[in-house]
Amino acid sequence: MIFLLVKPWSSSTHFYKDTHLLPLHPHPFTSAYEHFIFFSSLVAPGACGKPPTIDDGIILAGIKEHYAENDQVTYGCPLYYTIEGGPYKTCINGEWIGEIRCNKPCTVDRDATNRHNIEFKYTRSDKIITEHNDMIEFRCKRGRRIGPVSMRQRCVHGVVDLPTCSE
Repeated sequence: MIFLLVKPWSSSTHFYKDTHLLPLHPHPFTSAYEHFIFFSSLVAPGACGKPPTIDDGIILAGIKEHYAENDQVTYGCPLYYTIEGGPYKTCINGEWIGEIRCNKPCTVDRDATNRHNIEFKYTRSDKIITEHNDMIEFRCKRGRRIGPVSMRQRCVHGVVDLPTCSE
């Protein structure tokens, strides 16, 4: 809460923090005739510090030396990553508000498919990189039988469970 100090004989007003009643200016309390008025709607603009970092993400726009109330920064994620929430964080009452996450892609290569006796269903590529929440379809290599795990798997935050085919 912010206190507004009103001096009846002066045209100046001063703001004080409620913590320890320290002045937000260099002048100490000087008179018993000073009055405190509480304002729930009058709040000094809350400046924010440096915007927070996010895992695997970067700030694309809005970088400044100082941040005032309602300033925004824009975040982004690398290629193949998907952004969840955001892409903005906003300075509100001295805090950065906004949920942002960069979801990792999944990579499946030929070595992994060979270990599981599977291959990609729709391509002969040696490697597939797919975004979070995308589906990858596999099939058993010739002469192999389907195991208990579905041949259609979803990429979840950089992890895809590979099915295994047996002899």
